[in-house]
Amino acid sequence: MLLGCEDFFDLLCIGQIKLGKNLPILQKTPLGWVVAGRVPCDQGKVGKANATLSNCFPTQDSLNEKLERFWLVKEVNPNPRAKMTREELECESHFAQTTTRDEDGRFVVKLPLKNNFMELGESEQSALSRLYSVERRLAKYTELGAAYRAFMREYQDLGHMTEIPRQLPSTKTPVYYIPHHCVEKPESTTTKLRVVFDAACKTTKDLSLNDVLKVGPTIQNDVFSVLLRFRKHTFVLIGDLAKMYRQILVDKDERNLQRIVWRDTPNEEIKHFQLNTVTYGTASASYLSTQCLLEISSNVAEQ
Repeated sequence: MLLGCEDFFDLLCIGQIKLGKNLPILQKTPLGWVVAGRVPCDQGKVGKANATLSNCFPTQDSLNEKLERFWLVKEVNPNPRAKMTREELECESHFAQTTTRDEDGRFVVKLPLKNNFMELGESEQSALSRLYSVERRLAKYTELGAAYRAFMREYQDLGHMTEIPRQLPSTKTPVYYIPHHCVEKPESTTTKLRVVFDAACKTTKDLSLNDVLKVGPTIQNDVFSVLLRFRKHTFVLIGDLAKMYRQILVDKDERNLQRIVWRDTPNEEIKHFQLNTVTYGTASASYLSTQCLLEISSNVAEQ
């Protein structure tokens, strides 16, 4: 039964057996094996040179089972949460229970930490070693050094990071220093250099910040759905959110997990900073920022 060209090709998958010249072809599909092609016919017994031979091969599967398998192939899952893992569901619950807004309306989130976050070891020395390595590179390339310093200066001027004293806090919250380096993109018309924070760097206890963070589920629309929406309308609008992650504040009690070391020149004393916003390079950054964006979209739609 050929339901339609588009459905026919959806049923095809890898797996085809050719039995030989003038013999049927076996094609594997999600519904089972399909047999198609020529079947040898004894012309003498049939009695006509142009006779057509038809065969029926009954199967043990019921029609209902076949239809059910076909529906499963074509089904669109109406409830994405049904496929979420336990950790992903915990991450969503944590966001709903802990996320707030400040007096300016900006989101303030808490990091979705795993139970082992207290096991983080010492990380300051790794961050210092990375800083010395970055400084040696910047000393060789004057323009690169100027761009790096400008990036960090803007980070501080916008309030996205704040200088703090080096001493450890009296609270029981662990401290994590994030090493950083730069990534160049000369062809970019906006940001030719970006400072990347390496939250995957291990501490002395072989754990990194990313190891103790829950990643969160994928909640943004897939590319196929986005393309379909583009086909539905005559005109479409797209936009780019500047510094999207850095528009979202991290709760003050957890900013010690986002410390860095920096100085403008090797002649200065090393300064200690804490990053106040969601940081690109952390495991949960994409989920937290996208969830905040969806919250805004939902509120706008309701209004």
